[in-house]
Amino acid sequence: MPASCVKSIDSIIQDNSIQDVDFVKIDTQGSELLILQGGQRELMPKVFGLQIEVEFIEMYEKQPFFRNVDEFMNASGFQLIDIRRHYWKRKDFYDYSGSGQLIFGDALYFKKTDVLKRELSCIKDNSYARSKIIKCILTCIVYKMYDYAVSLLKTGLELGQLTDVEASEVFSEIKRFSSKETFLNFHFNPKIYNGLMSLLEKFRPCSYLGWADSDKKIGNIRDV
Repeated sequence: MPASCVKSIDSIIQDNSIQDVDFVKIDTQGSELLILQGGQRELMPKVFGLQIEVEFIEMYEKQPFFRNVDEFMNASGFQLIDIRRHYWKRKDFYDYSGSGQLIFGDALYFKKTDVLKRELSCIKDNSYARSKIIKCILTCIVYKMYDYAVSLLKTGLELGQLTDVEASEVFSEIKRFSSKETFLNFHFNPKIYNGLMSLLEKFRPCSYLGWADSDKKIGNIRDV
């Protein structure tokens, strides 16, 4: 496709009068950084969270690597929350339990709390700022990153975008959800847990397709 036919994500936001963006997921076979760079004016100031495919070895011609994406994201005010890792085994020998080499991953980023606080404090429309902080908190809850959600809750309270009563109610709900998760996934004694895992590892099937392995979760949720 000719370069003149390609629109930046900033242009798409402007042309369609998109007022807000909360979360973006990008998986574009090695062009993720180029897309992000085309969103520095409109996308990056608006968005709170991103899930981006990143590579650790060369899979596509002249592609950026994770280190390049991470450097850009950090400079744009975002911090890495988690990576769902994907491993491949070499075709020379892959009939063994365990993971091969780290090849690519899905990186989860949230906007840094101090950056978000600074951006929200500059918004004159309080109803918009209020809805924004609530959606950011909900994004953290979706990924079950409850500690981050509470940090944002305190930010909303400090900026006056949430009342004391609202903050207390939301905090109670976060505690309830997180306690439920702890109950459903209760922790064994470490020695017993490690023993069980060692036993189960012996019965672990070979890698998917014989050569590929992936983490099951990103943040604290399953991702496909």
